Amino acid sequence: MFYYVVRALAKLYLMITHGLSAEGSEKVPESGPVILVANHVHANDPLALAVACKRPLHFMAKAELFRNPLFGWFLRSLHAFPVVRGAVDRAAYRKSLEILAIGGVLAIFPEGTRNPSDGLLKPHPGAARFAQLTGAVVVPAFVEGTARVGQRIKVVFGDAIDPRAFMGDHKLTREATEAFSEAIMARVESLGKRLRSASQHT
Repeated sequence: MFYYVVRALAKLYLMITHGLSAEGSEKVPESGPVILVANHVHANDPLALAVACKRPLHFMAKAELFRNPLFGWFLRSLHAFPVVRGAVDRAAYRKSLEILAIGGVLAIFPEGTRNPSDGLLKPHPGAARFAQLTGAVVVPAFVEGTARVGQRIKVVFGDAIDPRAFMGDHKLTREATEAFSEAIMARVESLGKRLRSASQHT
């Protein structure tokens, strides 16, 4: 209940400040495990994705944000969980798999950090590996306009990707995971180009 209350307030805030709009939200399957993969520019990106997606999202958030007990409780109430950046965080790894095992939606920013440039950074392989391990479909998304107050926020979702197409001989090889990871980010980049091209012609 708390998640939906905050989500409604976030939607009101983003509608007033950014005129939020979303396209393709129906491409997120209504049930079953899903990994939502998107670019990351601003702290408002998780809010924009959570408002645009009809299903509740589970986010990784840097562990430093959970040091304050009250704020940590707030984040956990919104289905966020801590991850230690720059290290192998086994607890976050297990939590991610648990979310997918119960059919939840795990939202990941594969770039690993905010990236205000027009191009996307080389992706970390976590999203691809989680999909290969669990069979969860991957839904690419692109968020535009969160960086500046007054700019319209647009979120566009792409077609779901079946990880089985990148399993090769059905072994979890590093090469298969890297190829899948690059393919996912190529879809995200394609959505961004389409979104920006449409904006230029309106």
